[in-house]
Amino acid sequence: MREIDVCSYDPEDAFTYYNRGCVHLDMKNYDRAIINYNQAIELDSGYIDAYFNRGLAYTRRNNINDQDQAIKDYSQIIILDSKDASAYFNRAVAYRKKGNFDQAIVNYNQAINLDSSYTDAYFNRGRAFEGKGDWDHAFDNYNQIINLDPSYIYAYLRRSVVHTVKGNYDQALADLDQAIDLDPNCIDAYSARSMIHTGKGNYDQALADCSKAIDLDPHNASAYASRCFIFSEKGDYDQALSDSSRALELDPNNGRAIFVRGWTYLSMGNYEQAIPHLSQAITLEPWNARAHFSRGNAYLQSKNYDQAITDFSQAIVQEHNFTEAYVLRAMAYFEIDDYSQAITDFSQAIELNPDNDLAYYYRGNAYLKIANYDLAIADYSQAILLDPKYPNAHYKRGVAYLNMANYDLAIEDQSQAIFLDPKDADAYYKRGNAYLKIANYDLAIADYSQAISLDPDYSYSYYANAYYERGLAYSEKGNTEQAEKDFAKARELGCEIR
Repeated sequence: MREIDVCSYDPEDAFTYYNRGCVHLDMKNYDRAIINYNQAIELDSGYIDAYFNRGLAYTRRNNINDQDQAIKDYSQIIILDSKDASAYFNRAVAYRKKGNFDQAIVNYNQAINLDSSYTDAYFNRGRAFEGKGDWDHAFDNYNQIINLDPSYIYAYLRRSVVHTVKGNYDQALADLDQAIDLDPNCIDAYSARSMIHTGKGNYDQALADCSKAIDLDPHNASAYASRCFIFSEKGDYDQALSDSSRALELDPNNGRAIFVRGWTYLSMGNYEQAIPHLSQAITLEPWNARAHFSRGNAYLQSKNYDQAITDFSQAIVQEHNFTEAYVLRAMAYFEIDDYSQAITDFSQAIELNPDNDLAYYYRGNAYLKIANYDLAIADYSQAILLDPKYPNAHYKRGVAYLNMANYDLAIEDQSQAIFLDPKDADAYYKRGNAYLKIANYDLAIADYSQAISLDPDYSYSYYANAYYERGLAYSEKGNTEQAEKDFAKARELGCEIR
């Protein structure tokens, strides 16, 4: 780049170096900008504007320690002029970039004290509160901005985020509608609104908003990535992969695009493709709890339980209240027979969400495995209370009652499971066992026969035992010929005759 020689006029003039620094700052040539501001300050140690713009250059360059250098510059301005609200504001920005949200808030407070109408300070203070997870104070700041300036679009956008975090989706949509009314070409508003519609399952509306964002900016890789996710949720995997490919053409290192492509492969059941894409997304965005969770799910489905546990654990580290991660990690522990740890994780999921019927159901399964039938029944009962049409919960509770020799309740639960799912061979088999135990041989034979007819691949499951159990029922009825046929079939299928 050709040197901009504005110093040839007077190399001892601080203002000349300052102007040249401003030209480089505008061109985003931060190194040269800093060199020139250094020279201006060396010539005039009280040059507030030079300190201010050098601080901007450090903040924007964002190399290691640059934010500390920016803070020093704004601190020097404050020494020179303690009433400079913009110096406090920019020092706060540097603190926020360092992740020091408390100090950022202190400085935003000072800027607002000096200028109570400083809307950008309210906005950035709201973002700092978001960084601390203090959504209530963030919300208050965005409200204050809107009171001061009802046309401040980004206050509506961020307030919609707070509403979304709190689960107030209708209010979030109202804020985004307002942002779009203020600026019909606001891409961020369309993108955010599409995400909320996706979360609510309104996929057609989500697609319309995402497509609008793409129409407004055909080179918006993130919009294509978002639309990929929507198509994936709708089960339109070909279109999802097409959109993710377009996103990656526009931005090969777009972490979200790579993540949603991996998510799409996961949704397709293509775990071999999902894992490398999700791994790449994690490399680009190691803080992405959803990427760790999704890869963990892919490992879980691939029966790589140790890797699954590692990923779910990382997701939990990054997002402490990640209920689904606790549930799936518990399932992985269950698969490696670590029922104690599985119960611990299911219990944590229930503590986070007491209405999680799946967590109660699967914790019941863990209790069933360790023969703690009372606790298993309690968990299945709670799952049924939350979802009365949960056939598996009725089935498993029936198994627990059967193991406790409470045959009447076992029959009642298996009958309900069959009512809810008439093709449940397991429920017929277990109800047959209960009928056999109470010597109701005709009903036992009928249930075993139904289980066998519903499970043509019985040789790969314990329904080979159905022939044996049915043989016992026939034997008890005195039908030795049919009993011997069933015993022979059971032997053929590898069932050990007791």
